[in-house]
Amino acid sequence: MFNPLNIQLRKVPVLYVFDVLAGMLQKQVPTASTRGLRMIHLNTRPASYISLQPKTSSRSGQYISGYCTGSIGRLVQLHAHVYKELCGFDSRFEAFVARELGDFIENFDPTCDGFWLYRDAENVVGCIAIDGHDRDGAGARLRFLIVDPHWGNQGIGTKLMAQAINFCKKKQMPKIYLTTTPALRDARRLYDRFGFVQVGETLHDDWGVASVHQRFELNLANDFGARRAIDVQIMPLVSTSNFC
Repeated sequence: MFNPLNIQLRKVPVLYVFDVLAGMLQKQVPTASTRGLRMIHLNTRPASYISLQPKTSSRSGQYISGYCTGSIGRLVQLHAHVYKELCGFDSRFEAFVARELGDFIENFDPTCDGFWLYRDAENVVGCIAIDGHDRDGAGARLRFLIVDPHWGNQGIGTKLMAQAINFCKKKQMPKIYLTTTPALRDARRLYDRFGFVQVGETLHDDWGVASVHQRFELNLANDFGARRAIDVQIMPLVSTSNFC
C-alpha cells in the first residue's frame, strides 16, 4: 500500500471508525446527518447488544403496574442472559421461564396477583411479580425478580421489592416465599435487607448444571421487612390493564 510518510498502518474495526466520526461531528452543531451517522453505528450492533445495554445519555424511566406489550419476550431474554452468566443454566432454563411467565400472565388474577415493571424509553429493564393463588397455604410467591445488570446500583430492585411487599400487606397475605440460588448475590442482599429468612435448600440439575435452590420466607405479620417496605419511597406507578 502506498505510504509516503512511512506511518505504521493497522486494521481498524469499522465500528470504531463510526465512533470516532460520530464523536467529531457531535462536537459541532448537531445535524440530521450527525444523528443518522450515530444510528448507523447503533444498528450495526447485534440485536442482543442493543436491547441489553441502555443508552448512557438518559438513565430515567418509569415504574409500571401491569403488563406491557412485549414484556414476556424481554423478560425471558433477561433471565436467560443473567442466569447463563451467573449460574451457567442452559436453554432449558430459558424455555422454563417462558412457560412459567406465560402461564402467570395468562392466568393473572388482579385480586391476588401483582406484576410490576421498570421501563426506560425503549425496554423493560426490571420486573417483580407476586403470585397469590396459594396465599393461605404455602403463601404468596415472589417471582421473576430481575434487573438488567446495566441498570444495577440504582435502587430499582429495592423499589420493586417494596412495591411487592406493600401489595401483599394491603391484601393481608400472611407470608411471602421465594426460591433463589447462591450465585445471585445481589438478589440475596436484597432479600436480607427486607428481612427474608432462609428456611431450606435442595439440589437440582434441571438446567445443565448442578445447583442449589434455596427457599426464603418473610412473615408479614411481624417481620421487619413489612415495615421496611413501607419506608421505601416508591416512584409513581403507571397502571396498565393489558392482561389476558
